Amino acid sequence: MNQFSVKARLVGAGLVVLLLAACQDQIVAPAEGPITLDPAMSMNGPAPAAPAGLETVGEVDIWPWTGRDLAGTTADPINLIFKGDVDVVSLRAALLSLADGDRTAFGFPDAPPFNCTWNDAHGEMQTAYSSGSGWVGSAIQLECGDYAPLRFHIRLFDAGMWVLGAVHFDLLIPDTPQHQVLSWELPQLLVTADFARSGLLSADAEDVALGLPGPVQVIPKAIYDGVPDELKFAVGLPPGEAPAEGVGVPSDGLATVLTVGAAASVMPGRTQYDLSMPFSQLIPMPFCSKGPTDFVWVEGPVEISVSTRVNRRGVLEVHNTLRGDLDITPFDVLTGQFSGPTFDAQISQVDNAGAGPNGTWINAIQLRKALPPGVGFLKSHLMTGTNGLARFTRSEKCN
Repeated sequence: MNQFSVKARLVGAGLVVLLLAACQDQIVAPAEGPITLDPAMSMNGPAPAAPAGLETVGEVDIWPWTGRDLAGTTADPINLIFKGDVDVVSLRAALLSLADGDRTAFGFPDAPPFNCTWNDAHGEMQTAYSSGSGWVGSAIQLECGDYAPLRFHIRLFDAGMWVLGAVHFDLLIPDTPQHQVLSWELPQLLVTADFARSGLLSADAEDVALGLPGPVQVIPKAIYDGVPDELKFAVGLPPGEAPAEGVGVPSDGLATVLTVGAAASVMPGRTQYDLSMPFSQLIPMPFCSKGPTDFVWVEGPVEISVSTRVNRRGVLEVHNTLRGDLDITPFDVLTGQFSGPTFDAQISQVDNAGAGPNGTWINAIQLRKALPPGVGFLKSHLMTGTNGLARFTRSEKCN
């Protein structure tokens, strides 16, 4: 294709300075959990039921969301559909092959984070569903930009003859290893621009309705008020402070369909990087909570490792971990004082995944464990296979 246009909002060059300054402010925000490796669960038994609310696109029924489990708990909207000569490993190769982040021809400024390049990413394992493949997991995750402070983050899901994508633009919550989604619309444009830059598209992009428009996630007020108005404008959010209930992240309910005429070459290789992120934040008790005022102060480093390998057969293997030994101190939000002795807690996340000609699979285990005089543990285990079978378990024990 010779012509391709993408409209993107222009952002002033001062955005990055303002954002980095804003990210130094302490933010009170909820955290998501972490994990430890267990023996593999049996995949015997019937496949989990399809979620409610499937949408028909062509000859395929698609759940318009990603999930946090296999029971229809929604996470992010599916906002990309790849068809043609596609598979998740070659789509990964297409994005990684872009040598630079020059998107000025598509309306993006030549400034961070909009001139980023793509790398393998760490993030929560999520699920997707289609009639083409049943339940599948996010074996492939990529980020454009660094883990902090801002990045574009995409998950790719094998849907048989198609590939589903969920991409968002997120902000690292200061003093935590967690991210807050700010936009689904802007990253949708950026990925569309990048596949146009790749030269692999054989038709113009088109949009299809896939879900109802409207906010499907909320940015808490404590986070929203720390984001500069320039960034809010860039991602289509209203300026100023948020109401007490926060601000919803808008979604138009549309997915962009990208037709790939030729698959990118998949080259053998290995990538590895490690991060150490500080956790120093007041958060709601993440499990075994005694009520809405049950908060704790969390302190300590969190270590993140991302490891990927593509072998000579073009099979991708993923091994990502997140681990932390933390100090937890109960906090009374009514008095503004610590309300109990400090105790130890361990968090871990171990994600193993693979993708190749025979499909994708994931094995993801999360564990949050509070040691005496703590309050027990929360554990979840998610598996999907190449045969359409899948399993999810969650257990919580309070002392």
